[in-house]
Amino acid sequence: STYQKMGDTFPWPPEKSLMFQEPWHLLYCWIHKVASSSWSKVFFNLKGKEVPASRLHEAAQQFSVSSSKLPTAISNSLVFTIVRHPFERLVSAYRDKFELAKKYAYVYTMYASKILSLKSPTEAQRVRRPTFSEFVDYLLRVPVQQFNDHWVPYWLHCHVCEMEYDIIGKMETIAEDMDFIAEESGLAAANISLPWANRKSSGDKVSLDYFQGLSLAQVKGLYAIYRPDFEMFGYQAEAYFLLFGQKVP
Repeated sequence: STYQKMGDTFPWPPEKSLMFQEPWHLLYCWIHKVASSSWSKVFFNLKGKEVPASRLHEAAQQFSVSSSKLPTAISNSLVFTIVRHPFERLVSAYRDKFELAKKYAYVYTMYASKILSLKSPTEAQRVRRPTFSEFVDYLLRVPVQQFNDHWVPYWLHCHVCEMEYDIIGKMETIAEDMDFIAEESGLAAANISLPWANRKSSGDKVSLDYFQGLSLAQVKGLYAIYRPDFEMFGYQAEAYFLLFGQKVP
């Protein structure tokens, strides 16, 4: 099947997306735009480090796990990740990287030029910003193997088909899920502040607004790419197809 092929040709090894906190036996698959900064903060705190927000992205490097250590890490750790509605995460990534980012930011220059079919990344700094619709067209024309990790499907990024997860938390129930992970891992007993006590997601309303500017064909195309994420993690696409008076295909 198409998905089988996507999985077989996906170029990133599992360890690329994982953070390992060995003394605490935590193995976490980070997903951008889904509480990954909060977990980076926790991992640093467990190491006794306070890191400014601008450097939290260094956690992936700092807590990386080698492929030779991975099997042991998996069998000795609480293996977990956090997901959110796939279309909300897509809108969140678009807003963060293209609508609000500085034009000289790495992801912006690299990808705005591709989205707008410009000759060079530097040109992207001189022209208008890509629309959400143009971003979606770009996703529909490039192979998933070339997706950036801010919008690659969860199931590929976290190698869900070949790795066994103990816990898959959800942004929609983040407070309970994080508490559960904290209890299971012993973090709850550690004197460490867990930075997600009162997160409220207003994502659905916002993302539906963005999807209103798309065509039915675009939404169908996106759903085809992200469908395993919807099905594996129990998310619904009804509201997005209802914008066009349609049922989910």
